[in-house]
Amino acid sequence: MITIGHATKRCQLPRLRIEGYSSERKCLTRTLSISSGSSSTVSVNDLWDSGRGILNLLTNKQRDILVEQKKISKETLLLANRVGGVSLQHCATSPFLQEILTPLADSDKRAIADRAGSEDALDSTFSVVIAGEFNAGKSTLINALLGQKLLETGVLPTTDQITVLTSQGANNSVDDDDGIHDRLQSETIATTGHANAIRLHRIPNVPLLQDLTLIDTPGTNAVVNNHTQRTLKLLPSADLILFVTSADRPFPESEKQLLKSIQAYRKNIVVVINKMDVLDATGGDHGEVEKKKVANFVAENAADLLGARAIILPISAKDALTAKLIHGKEGESTKVWKRSNFSSLETFFVETLTEETKIQAKLLNPLGVAQGMLSECTQVLKIRKKELETDTATVQLLKSQMNSWKRDMEGDMERFQTDAKHILEEEMHRCETFVNAIGLFECYALFLSSDDSKLNAKWDDTKSIIVSSDIKNELLLVNRECSDAIASSARAQGQAVIEYLGKRPAAVGQNLIGSVTAASRFEDTRKDLSDKMCLAVNSVLSSYDAEKERLSVFQSMKNAAYISVGSNTVMLSFGILTALELVDVIPGLVSAFVFASVGFGITPFTHGKVTEDYEFIWKQREVKLKNAYEILCSKEIKRIHMRILDGVAPYTRYVETEEDAINSLNKECDQLSNSTQILINRILRL
Repeated sequence: MITIGHATKRCQLPRLRIEGYSSERKCLTRTLSISSGSSSTVSVNDLWDSGRGILNLLTNKQRDILVEQKKISKETLLLANRVGGVSLQHCATSPFLQEILTPLADSDKRAIADRAGSEDALDSTFSVVIAGEFNAGKSTLINALLGQKLLETGVLPTTDQITVLTSQGANNSVDDDDGIHDRLQSETIATTGHANAIRLHRIPNVPLLQDLTLIDTPGTNAVVNNHTQRTLKLLPSADLILFVTSADRPFPESEKQLLKSIQAYRKNIVVVINKMDVLDATGGDHGEVEKKKVANFVAENAADLLGARAIILPISAKDALTAKLIHGKEGESTKVWKRSNFSSLETFFVETLTEETKIQAKLLNPLGVAQGMLSECTQVLKIRKKELETDTATVQLLKSQMNSWKRDMEGDMERFQTDAKHILEEEMHRCETFVNAIGLFECYALFLSSDDSKLNAKWDDTKSIIVSSDIKNELLLVNRECSDAIASSARAQGQAVIEYLGKRPAAVGQNLIGSVTAASRFEDTRKDLSDKMCLAVNSVLSSYDAEKERLSVFQSMKNAAYISVGSNTVMLSFGILTALELVDVIPGLVSAFVFASVGFGITPFTHGKVTEDYEFIWKQREVKLKNAYEILCSKEIKRIHMRILDGVAPYTRYVETEEDAINSLNKECDQLSNSTQILINRILRL
């Protein structure tokens, strides 16, 4: 079973069975059996004037489907424009001659009318585009279908014109500057040419053209460069493509490439092998063996390119035209006509292309184009996503590295805060060290003496053991180290990010699409942070007076020494009085015990209290400085983090935006593809 060629698995036209070449008839013919239903009896007349055509035969359900089809086609085109880089974007939903047959180039009324007429006809008739290389006999084929030599033929590329052939109505006229121009005289072909290489033929009394329009394209692979482009621009809007190849050079590489480009539009394709007459002299029986080889060769290659077995019609348009021109209708009984096998092509048009088939194809073809566009959109987005993968990974790596750097900096800040804490804690325990270094009797000697030089020397000795210089200077030194470390790390990190990303710009092809701006060198970081940390130290140590705090400790300990000596003296007095029996034993002993407890207990108690108070003051200072450092360092690290990210924001913003756009467009492609396939299934079930 050989089916009409199509880029997808679905078949829109009835299948044809090719049973082979008839040996009894001694000529190249085919016996065709039609597997479709019976043809419609509705007649379509006066297409141009009455407005009746394929679309006017639609049922209400088919009209609803047509509305959905146009909506999908429009949305697909808009999506393709947004995706960009899609070669099928020119497949608009409007008739394909709208762009090239335009009154902007031809301003006269006749051109305007022809444009409007062509759009109406092509929208309501079944359009058959005849494509192939130059000198494949396309024009001769059309002349044979018409039974007259209307189009120019030749071995060289004759013209770059697009020729449209359609039926002529009864009352088609248009006003021009000279009055009424009647272009539809009976039995006369009305022909209009336009500046942008369009030739429109309105032909009367041709049943084939009643609801069908033929479009002859410029031959491809010609020396005229724009022939191929003009042909490719017509293909998306075709309802059926007759692909014409020549028997003397069947399916060269250029034709294979053209057929591949047609495949993208998911069109119905019939392959016509023309000029079979050139093989008549290649062997007996009019070269039938060679003709079979050519037909099989074309069939195999077409199947490989289209993904389905295509209808192959081997004909000789030249012989068919000769038979019609010489013998008229009686020519169909001549040997030349039978040898041309042209009846297989005419049978295909008359019996295979029923109204039901044409309507189905009319509804399905734009959806096939939409599927092609969506498929290409998906491929373009896939390529864009692939190109973006490295940049996406780079952005993720950048964020990960910046977070790691932030954690490392926070760890370094904790180390500097620990250094500052250690300085304050050493000062906090200074009083305890001082007290523990003085024995009880030495305490009495030092604090009861009127000379404080030894006491001061003891205090200074404690200081030299703990810190090498003034506390404030020690803290300021830590501040400088901290600010230097943060500034150096920030500069190194920022420079590393810029150098890395500078070598990896997001790019498509040769075009830079995303940039990296220079990050700050952080010259101001060191000074700003150091100044702020110095202010914090000054604020915390604003109540600190070394001399005053030293004298306060000394005074407390002196007072304790005086009380201790006085209490011990009273205790001894009561002891002596009791021993001399000057006082009662019990009261004397109790009094002695009380004063002894005070005398011996006041010193350690006072020392502990002085140490506790001293530590409390410095603990408060430590907490305040710790909180100030945490706030300052945390803010500075966050600020540096943001400055580095802001420096590469154009790059990261592009990558993230592009990734979101690709994901969104892919989602729209999937939704439209599903809607398109659902609508196709509905059409096939009608």
